[in-house]
Amino acid sequence: MITNLPNIVSLIRILIAPFFFFLLISDEYNKLIWALILYIVASISDFFDGWLARKFEITSKFGIHFDPFADKILVIASLLAFVVIGILELWMVIIIAIRDFGTTFLRILSEKKNFTMTTSLIAKWKTFLQMIFVNYLLIILLLSKKTNYIHTFFGVNTDFFDNILKCTINNYILLFLVLLSLWTLF
Repeated sequence: MITNLPNIVSLIRILIAPFFFFLLISDEYNKLIWALILYIVASISDFFDGWLARKFEITSKFGIHFDPFADKILVIASLLAFVVIGILELWMVIIIAIRDFGTTFLRILSEKKNFTMTTSLIAKWKTFLQMIFVNYLLIILLLSKKTNYIHTFFGVNTDFFDNILKCTINNYILLFLVLLSLWTLF
């Protein structure tokens, strides 16, 4: 089942998720940099595995379900890490997780009835927006941790970025993503 290259890339995304999670919750600057690098690699791999499957015509029923599952593992691990470090609200992440794993369960059930439930375009956009949101939070978190040339050049202190992290707008963005997730369920 995981013998073709796109599925291997999806598997790598799943394997990255726990490493990313533990690097992010460590709260050490160098580990946060590695978390950002891993997340960027995992995000790019989401595009790459789909491109490989289409380019070389190596799609499979397993891959159709495995790719979105890998996305869900990565996004939920990311959002949970931000809950652990106190940036996001747990209840919204739980709703996203229930929706995502519920959808995966529905896909498995539909497959048993010989019906393939493919990922809709809006659901793909939802995942893309979630990944962008996580990247945004990661970058702001990094900027809030250490004074560096960016702070010096722009004359901004780390409190500015720390305040952005604590701003309620992040939870409003997550609420929008929750509502979009629920919309894609229907």
